[in-house]
Amino acid sequence: MDKSATKRYLQSAGIPTAPCMIINKRDAGDLQELAEKIISEFGLPVVIKAATQGSSIGVVIPKTAEEVVPALEEAFKYSENVLAEKCIKGKELTISIMEENSEPKPLPVIWIAPHSGAYDFHSKYTKGATDYHCPAPFDEETTAYIQKIAVETYKLLGLSGVARVDAMLGDADGVAYVLEANTVPGMTATSLVPKAAAAVGISFPDLCEKILLSAK
Repeated sequence: MDKSATKRYLQSAGIPTAPCMIINKRDAGDLQELAEKIISEFGLPVVIKAATQGSSIGVVIPKTAEEVVPALEEAFKYSENVLAEKCIKGKELTISIMEENSEPKPLPVIWIAPHSGAYDFHSKYTKGATDYHCPAPFDEETTAYIQKIAVETYKLLGLSGVARVDAMLGDADGVAYVLEANTVPGMTATSLVPKAAAAVGISFPDLCEKILLSAK
């Protein structure tokens, strides 16, 4: 799903999402000037990401001013549109949602804790590089709040079947900021959706059957 389009939908609906700047390659102009504008707007570190990639491809989190231009160049390799996004300090979360009787049902929240501090391609696909807490150790009120935001996002974007909503829970304000939605989440036996399903006693074969039965 196009991250820039998702961002516009979230903003128009008032769903919390990280402040961002959407940049088209044709309008980018001088990248050094653009980098200075991004830093002025969002500070450092800042998230630079291609609008149309998955698995954190084309995503860079520059921590210094000198790293911003190379980050933009990297992101533009993968997409005509790039997002420069405020880096929210907090806990990275993912909420899997599946349909049950035509209604979206959130599965347990997963708190993603990469050892490197950034959930990048390496952290996603290197064994032992990330800890996954499922269900996330939040109180009932916080969990319900996060799941509510995820379901609202699922409905807003017109999703169906199984999907995943990624968010950051801000340390400073406790707000769940939606980052993006994954309409084709990984479905290996060790992927995040099966991990969330297993936390409520749904085996991998049963999960696959439920997804097939909910297909429209």
